[in-house]
Amino acid sequence: MSSTTDVPVARSVAAYAAAVRAELADLGPEQVEELTDGLEANLTDALADDLRPHGADLVEEFGEPAAYAAELRAAAGVDAVPRRGGAKARFGALRAAVRQDLAGVRRRPWWPAVAETSAALRPLMWVVRGWVVFQVTGWALGPAVVTPGWWPTTGLGAVMVLLCVGASVQVGRGRWLSGRRAAPLVAMLTVVTLVVSYPVAGYVNRYQERLAAADVGTTVVTVRSDPEPMDGVVVDGMPVSNLFVYDSDGFPLEDVQIYDDRGRPVRTVFDTETLWSRPDLAEAWRFSGATDVEGRERWNVYPLTGWPSDELVPDLLGEAPPEWAPRTPPFPFEKAPSIVPATGAAGPDGTADADAQADGGAQVAP
Repeated sequence: MSSTTDVPVARSVAAYAAAVRAELADLGPEQVEELTDGLEANLTDALADDLRPHGADLVEEFGEPAAYAAELRAAAGVDAVPRRGGAKARFGALRAAVRQDLAGVRRRPWWPAVAETSAALRPLMWVVRGWVVFQVTGWALGPAVVTPGWWPTTGLGAVMVLLCVGASVQVGRGRWLSGRRAAPLVAMLTVVTLVVSYPVAGYVNRYQERLAAADVGTTVVTVRSDPEPMDGVVVDGMPVSNLFVYDSDGFPLEDVQIYDDRGRPVRTVFDTETLWSRPDLAEAWRFSGATDVEGRERWNVYPLTGWPSDELVPDLLGEAPPEWAPRTPPFPFEKAPSIVPATGAAGPDGTADADAQADGGAQVAP
């Protein structure tokens, strides 16, 4: 080195050596002196070696002082003395360890190519981050506001995705949230985006597949002219979602099992995800089956219990039931008409005579 650069280099070497000794401050003075004996001379000789490449400064040349101090500890077999302190001290130690690891990675020969590629892909990451924020926001608001999918199908959704992506790009360019205090928040948001991007993409893909299947279904042409039999219970051409049973005195009954004339359980609901509405109720209901003593699900136990739609919990696949148990929906009316017993002479088996029943039969009390 020329004499014109001896003074600046000596100052830089002294400052770097002081920083290394500061990283060893947890050790005793004698240990620090032993580990750093001749440190300035070694640094100066390394800088004067024309056979090795040199960096722009000592940190680029030798790495972070913390990393250099760690190498000195490792060479001497000296472990760091744990410092007393609270969460702040532990967080500082964690940051120092991360910086040390990053400094070691940056010295790898392949690091410049990785850094260059990452810088080129950074704008794409900004767009992905904004898209994920839009998907999570749309999921929180519900499909009534924002239709999920790779690209929104409503005007409001298009505005929201443009706002989310635009905000993410502005943050990435350093126009927004560019202060030192905001840097950890931006970094955390980016990491969370990378973590949730895969499940979000899977949810969107499943939604698109269901949407495509529905579109294909609309092109099917019905050839048969005879109406196909319909499962469930139908009254006046309308499917019935629930059955409400009353006793002979007109009082409502619960947990009643209903079978048809062939002993088959009578079931009204077959799609457990469908919401069923009634004119007298403000909220639609989702129903749940009962469970017998053998643990099997029974859907012929009436009235069916469930939850109103405003109690359902949104999730990535739609809506899930809440944690609490299902309850019985309101009966159509509190009390049904009472039934008058059949009248007439008793038959041979002690029952009412069939002819008498034919004449009078069971009557409903007014």
